[in-house]
Amino acid sequence: LAIEARVVGSSDAAARERAQLEKEKAELMRQGEALKAERDVLDRSSADAVDAYNARALARDKAIDEFEARSDAFNARVGTLDADRATFKQRCDNRRFDQADEEALRKGR
Repeated sequence: LAIEARVVGSSDAAARERAQLEKEKAELMRQGEALKAERDVLDRSSADAVDAYNARALARDKAIDEFEARSDAFNARVGTLDADRATFKQRCDNRRFDQADEEALRKGR
């Protein structure tokens, strides 16, 4: 039961985190396209405009590095979740149980 609870809770959290990471990825992609478009029309004779563009590009690069670090951590947690799922499947899948027994286990008897 502990493994099942961990798998269910972790699955829900992983789904929410995956959705958040997908949003961040889409935003980073959008920023990259905007920077490319801005670069094409950038007034290279203006030092201020070039400096502002470079600052935005560096900020995006930093955001990408942070995103990759969070993605790596997420992937490690998903690996642990997959191992828990495999353990649950091995120990509990395709086994018959009585509903009364499960309720007794949940109540701690």
